[in-house]
Amino acid sequence: MESKCGYAKRNWAVPLPLYETHEQLVAYFTEQARQDRERSHYAKGVRIAKLWEADRAHLLALPEEAFQPFRLGAAVVNKYGEIRFEGTTIPLVGLVPPGSEVFIQTFWDRLVILTNEHQQVCEVPRPYTGKTAEVTWEQVFANLLRKPRSVNHSQFIRMLPETVQAYVRVVDHAIRKERLQALAHWCSVYSIAQIASGVWRAYGRPAHSSARLDPS
Repeated sequence: MESKCGYAKRNWAVPLPLYETHEQLVAYFTEQARQDRERSHYAKGVRIAKLWEADRAHLLALPEEAFQPFRLGAAVVNKYGEIRFEGTTIPLVGLVPPGSEVFIQTFWDRLVILTNEHQQVCEVPRPYTGKTAEVTWEQVFANLLRKPRSVNHSQFIRMLPETVQAYVRVVDHAIRKERLQALAHWCSVYSIAQIASGVWRAYGRPAHSSARLDPS
């Protein structure tokens, strides 16, 4: 097995293949393996594909349910509705109350968050896959509305466009609450990009006012 891995590395991965997704890389290696089966075995002089068919007739059937290898860990949801795991912030706003303990199933490509009763809360891709997870912004702003002082410390706020960050980080807490309430409402109608565009058109650099805004 180790020898075959070395063969595949030398013949299929030199020079390094270029790809945009893991799916593309898998497809590339699958095609290389398919083509390789058409050559003759170095010792038997028979096509490898033919030898494989003979071997396959003696294989045992695979289990009906696939084995799912994962590592199980735990974390506590902080007061901002987040957990930190492997250097990554995972938002759980509106899904699990702050202070709750959750379990984390770590698969090779994703993290599955479970409650104490092992009920699935959400699933997010691992950072190195290059995939993104959806953020429920309506829930984020609704949660921040209960603790408007936490705006300056929230990881979610740092994810927003700079225009929206400045808009919601207004010093006056009464105005900040109004803006958080407005953002929670807008997120049910508009995308974050549309909201950022509307804020920019209305204020340029957001002023310390509570003027209403239509991002459309």
